[in-house]
Amino acid sequence: MSELEDAITWLKQAPMQRMSLGSRELFHSDFLYWLFTQYPSALSAVFDLPEKVYEITREEQNLDLVVRARGEPTPVLIVENKVKSCPDQQQLERYNTKFPDTRRRVLLTLVAPAFDPNAFATSWKTLLYRELAKKLGKWAKLAKVAQEHVQYIADYVSMICHLSSVAESCFSHKKIKDADYWFSSSNEETLETIGFAQTLQKYQAAVFLDDMRTRVSEKIRSEFSVPLIKDGGKEAGGDHVKAWSALFNNTPCVTFEPCLAQPEKAGMRFEIQVQGTQYRRLIAGPPLQPIFAKKMDRAEKVQLTWETLDKRGGGEWLFGRRVERDAQNAKGFYVDETWVSSKMRGEMCFYRPDVVYQYVDIGMDEAKTGLSVAQLSDRIARDIELAFKLLRNQQDNKN
Repeated sequence: MSELEDAITWLKQAPMQRMSLGSRELFHSDFLYWLFTQYPSALSAVFDLPEKVYEITREEQNLDLVVRARGEPTPVLIVENKVKSCPDQQQLERYNTKFPDTRRRVLLTLVAPAFDPNAFATSWKTLLYRELAKKLGKWAKLAKVAQEHVQYIADYVSMICHLSSVAESCFSHKKIKDADYWFSSSNEETLETIGFAQTLQKYQAAVFLDDMRTRVSEKIRSEFSVPLIKDGGKEAGGDHVKAWSALFNNTPCVTFEPCLAQPEKAGMRFEIQVQGTQYRRLIAGPPLQPIFAKKMDRAEKVQLTWETLDKRGGGEWLFGRRVERDAQNAKGFYVDETWVSSKMRGEMCFYRPDVVYQYVDIGMDEAKTGLSVAQLSDRIARDIELAFKLLRNQQDNKN
């Protein structure tokens, strides 16, 4: 199906269906490819290029749009398009190595990035979809557009205006933070209907990660002072904490992995993970793989896991040998002598090929769970210190 046929199909759909299609990044890149190919003056108006004949390619070296003046090898413009995902600083840094002589690079996005795209050696200019709508609307009033295309373009401009309104009301850093990330807010039904529920969750996880990196760094004691870097970024030469956000099972998830400057290759990793309303202490690594390779009942698996962890000095990382009950008969663990609730059914959770974890509940009310959202930065900082202690013990024992 051609780009124009895609546009026709889209136009025939009901408004809510159009908005759902509008959440698909490929649709926007394909529509803009068609529009700029049909009307080079629109390309010039949007990106402030001189009016001439241009050649446009899609997905060249993974870039959404690559624009060249006809006959020229070096692109005059490259465009990276972000609709359903957050602008990624590491991705743009990688893309700087592609077509290094290209001076005009544009990040087209629904929401402005938390980082400064102009800080790179080869800078990126941000173009918000709301600005794109204004530029296209202004161009369409003056341009000679074929009668059969007028409505397509008008409806597209209207749709991206609506999408921008959704993004501004739901995806801003401040609003997500003020709503306590994802812990006290629920996805709006309209976001699910138009295909943006997961996008909100991605933004929630990204905002939570950025906030926790700042707050945790301030709380870690000086003797454990380590940089918290986003996974994929430039690693520090010494001890550091990798941190990343993602969606696991359609749930926001943020992970912190303390790493030694010289990690033990055959050792265990100790990770802190916040997924949904679970606060996890997670252990993974080669020493646990033989347990998963054997067929055994759960009780034997739990016992063998504890024996392996104790032998390697990792037993202290998990919350306890078993889920306990408090005076009110509620289940949980005692964490630093404070009872914290847990919905765990068994002693451990297992995840192939070599992951074991326990979790406690996160709530808005400390009195109900023992661990509130407001306490998370303190909890993460203390657990980072504990993880480094265990990593160093593991390394010392091997030496």
